[in-house]
Amino acid sequence: MKKITNIVFFLKNFLNKRRTGRLIVDEDRVRREHYFVDSRLVYSISNSPEEKFGEFLKIFGVYLQDDLEKIMQGQYKARIGKRLVELGFIDEKLLQQILLHQTKEIFISTVKAFDIKYKWEEGKQTPNQAFSADLPLLPLILEGLRRVEDYESIRVALRGELEATVDYNPELLRHLSEIELKIFNAIKGGKTPSPSDFNLEKNKFNRILFTLLALGFIKVKKEEDELAELETIYGKLDNANYWEILGVQVGASTEIIKNSYYSLSKKFHPDRFSSLGKKEKEMASRVFEQLTRAYETLTNPEKRKEYIEKFKPAASVLKEGREERITPEERFKEGRIMYNRKKFKEAAYLFDLAVRMEPQSYKYVYWLGLALSKLPGREKEAEETLLKAAELSPWDAQPYVVLATMFAKRGLVSKALKFLDKALSIDPTHPSALKLKTTLEEKTRKKGLFGFFKK
Repeated sequence: MKKITNIVFFLKNFLNKRRTGRLIVDEDRVRREHYFVDSRLVYSISNSPEEKFGEFLKIFGVYLQDDLEKIMQGQYKARIGKRLVELGFIDEKLLQQILLHQTKEIFISTVKAFDIKYKWEEGKQTPNQAFSADLPLLPLILEGLRRVEDYESIRVALRGELEATVDYNPELLRHLSEIELKIFNAIKGGKTPSPSDFNLEKNKFNRILFTLLALGFIKVKKEEDELAELETIYGKLDNANYWEILGVQVGASTEIIKNSYYSLSKKFHPDRFSSLGKKEKEMASRVFEQLTRAYETLTNPEKRKEYIEKFKPAASVLKEGREERITPEERFKEGRIMYNRKKFKEAAYLFDLAVRMEPQSYKYVYWLGLALSKLPGREKEAEETLLKAAELSPWDAQPYVVLATMFAKRGLVSKALKFLDKALSIDPTHPSALKLKTTLEEKTRKKGLFGFFKK
């Protein structure tokens, strides 16, 4: 399986630190070196013919005679530049512009590259040269990511299930473009966005997803993780009962069993593992057969009754002891299935079970609050739960946005605006918060004018 290597996964750790040293990057037969002081790029060199000093001279309209190019061979670009200034080909200001542009473009070429090898040398001093670019790192990273054109590598990097992370650097949010932020918020809200949702061409959409991935805003559940899941469920087939195989609690409703089966059978369908090898496909085939058998048994009243009677002692033990072994993540996944089907009451119940097992999990607490916000009469519970989520993740504006939306729908505009102000104090660019605040303020203004004229 192709492993995707991009330097941004390494460099994003520089953004909160002051790193000084040299980064050596090898891409095929191209070697680039980048020098940093306090996490700012000061110098870049490359052995690529397309990235030599002479090529950047041409970009700025400076063309050297052949004999002069030969004279300059083997010289450092800064020394060449000084010599050109002395000879009157360019002035000092233009020289600085060319060197700055060259340093920037060499670094962006590194950001755009995949399948690279790199080495970091902490504290390595910059070569003795007069020029220093002193460029901030983040804008260069973003520009490089937005220029990536290796769409096949992007596609491989994104292969899997996308979900938002909860430990991203909140300072990076304000540097995202409007469309990048919209796509991130859609994923953070539990949606699976598609290019058509944002009127984007597929490659551009995938490039945005890769930008979010590289900067740590989202993560991808990879095929390797699914293979590990396959091996886990395969290993327990002989000893697990049908409820355990389907990942639901004993006595789960037919609806929950169906949703779990549809999700698992899709995930572990043999065709999805055929490219990995014969062994993996055979494992998936057996898992798929057992999932189907468990589903057909537990959703058929007669077969279900017969199965329970046959394994009554085991079922009893499971209910008293083993049921507790179901992980909070399994509860959460069941809850997400119910939520997506707009079964908010059932979803809230399952999210609550997950929270009881892991009360400090932001993800579980947030989704419990989100489900409660959809239920009439449970506004107080929703508010308390979402405020708890906000405490667990103080850099995330989303809990406040959900609260604002809940109270706005119930006509409590002032309370909604209060939560929107909190959300925007955390993330001033949050599109949903900005849109809702504009709508509420417009309604309030019109209502005020109406009341004035009525008087």
